[in-house]
Amino acid sequence: MTMLHWERAGHQLIALIGGTTALIGDPSGKASERIALPEGKVRDNADVIAENITRIFQNHQKYIWEQK
Repeated sequence: MTMLHWERAGHQLIALIGGTTALIGDPSGKASERIALPEGKVRDNADVIAENITRIFQNHQKYIWEQK
């Protein structure tokens, strides 16, 4: 949502989607650590996140931005 506000204010946005934590696990200090994911699964997850962000911006431009 914040990115949509920045875009409306005229800023050029770049969304960075990473997967490093998923590759190495999550050393959060909890009793059990998050299990590291295989590189292919991390890449698939990042692709889905990128598609979702793209869809959100497209829908915003189509249904909300053009109405203003």
